[in-house]
Amino acid sequence: MLSEHVFGTEPFPRLVHLTVVGFEYADIADPSSFISDHFPRITSLDLSTLWRLRDRAMVMARSQHNVQALKLVIYTQDWIMDEEVVPKDQLHHAMLPAGLQTLKLEVFQSHYELERGATRCSRWIFDHVIPSMTHLGGFALKSISLSVSQPKSRSGERERVLSRQWDKALNGDWQRLE
Repeated sequence: MLSEHVFGTEPFPRLVHLTVVGFEYADIADPSSFISDHFPRITSLDLSTLWRLRDRAMVMARSQHNVQALKLVIYTQDWIMDEEVVPKDQLHHAMLPAGLQTLKLEVFQSHYELERGATRCSRWIFDHVIPSMTHLGGFALKSISLSVSQPKSRSGERERVLSRQWDKALNGDWQRLE
């Protein structure tokens, strides 16, 4: 757990990449400010969190001045459900206009159909990350990759993985890469 006690008040200005495992919004009163204050020059951020905290993780990443790449790792043992939605006023207040250029979403699910999980994640991307209404991704976002995997359930089976990738064309439309 990150805390003022562990890090003190001195920033770490040479750190450009930060990984936060088990991101829970309640761990620190304002994790966005904490990261900005202690790690002011990070350009890439890896967050491992729960599915229900994905919007808050996106907002936290977008509130950092220099973050251009976000890897969002989500572990879920239950069905991927839309649970927590961050209020729009909180979204637009916290997020900076520039920044995030690439989003890599890795989802590890242990139950349910892999295809349904990938479809649900893709829908979240197109309903919440890309559109101007919520625009969690921001205008600078150029590339999104999604990997949904399911561990083997019996011995002799392989882990199953579905991957998708989208790039933003020059005209601003998103196209899926094969």
